[in-house]
Amino acid sequence: MDPVNLEREAKGCAPLVPNHRLDTAADDQAHSMAERNFFNHVHPTKPILRNV
Repeated sequence: MDPVNLEREAKGCAPLVPNHRLDTAADDQAHSMAERNFFNHVHPTKPILRNV
């Protein structure tokens, strides 16, 4: 995130910070896609995640 945060700082924006819940959700989705051989932001059998 360092290069992104440097650019954000130059534009007067707050830095991005790690979000471990989001990281976990992304890892779970990636593993599920690999196991089920699909590529999509929407899981074929789970409800859509609304709030993280």
